Amino acid sequence: MESYKTDDEQIEELKRWWRENGKSTVLGVVLALGGFFGWQAWQGNQLVESETASNLFQGLLDADAQALESPSAVEEAREFASRIKKEYPKTSYAQFAALHKAKYAANEGEWAEAEAELKWVLDSNPGELIAIQAKINLAKTQLAREQYDAAISSLNIAEPKAYEAMIEELRGDIYIAKGDDVKALSHYQDALVAQESLATGASNQMLDIKLQELSARLSSEGGQ
Repeated sequence: MESYKTDDEQIEELKRWWRENGKSTVLGVVLALGGFFGWQAWQGNQLVESETASNLFQGLLDADAQALESPSAVEEAREFASRIKKEYPKTSYAQFAALHKAKYAANEGEWAEAEAELKWVLDSNPGELIAIQAKINLAKTQLAREQYDAAISSLNIAEPKAYEAMIEELRGDIYIAKGDDVKALSHYQDALVAQESLATGASNQMLDIKLQELSARLSSEGGQ
């Protein structure tokens, strides 16, 4: 199974995939699905709403946790999310529910539906961090739909430092899809600097691969 592959095998697969698909729209799709939602950063927040809304949201989280192993759990999660949006539309729970619905739509390639859910979040007056996450995911969805200028526009946000590396890397992905390798490389380099400045010291192997492969390609093209 995929989850049991060694780190070396996964890195080799990433390298092979990047060489084969680095300039295709498949890039947008894969990146949009990989880590499509980072909403877990706010799971620890105390969302003070009604007990019923809280219970529904917990049901959504429980079903979502089972979604990778059970397709039926996805449908259950969708039902929880839809009910939360319908019955508690002005709550933070509803915003998170919409993010889930967008994720499920993206996983099935239903990009228009995913985009609609993300725009709903943005229209519902979310807090700053939820808004940033929704805009990042909206840009990923627009990238997958080959709406490159719209994706770039969605990323015109004053992001917290913690999001800088993610946003710069996504900008690079967009310019790769547009066929502008030079701009893509610049954004990947900015992403690397931002990543290295984070206190966590965590590395981004996919970003490293993109930089290596793109730098090599540009060097090769420049030498021709």
